[in-house]
Amino acid sequence: MGNKSKAKGTRVETAVVRHLQAHGIEAERLALHGSKDCGDVRVKAASPFVLEIKAGKQTANYNRSDKKIWLAQTRAEQMNSGMPCWLLIARYQRKHDDWEVWSSDGRRFFYFDEFIDILTIDTL
Repeated sequence: MGNKSKAKGTRVETAVVRHLQAHGIEAERLALHGSKDCGDVRVKAASPFVLEIKAGKQTANYNRSDKKIWLAQTRAEQMNSGMPCWLLIARYQRKHDDWEVWSSDGRRFFYFDEFIDILTIDTL
């Protein structure tokens, strides 16, 4: 039997890619790179960037400490990839529109639907 956590991550990453593509945004899943992970999804926008995705029950009622850890991982992946990186929190048992997207420094926040709207007008 495979790794359940990895399978969940793959499922959510694939859903994110398909959701972006349905809105005309080119995106692809990235392969794991061990300790030099470069994020989960590459978005080929006017200014390319990477999404680090957190999903599953851990996102149902996350706290400030959880988000700090996730943002630190996002910044590390930004360094590894050499591209801007955003944290996408795919909130457990919530619609895509309620998912959260945070800049790697934690200072800019969008709901996923707003983030997509911005991407489609190329101003991010």
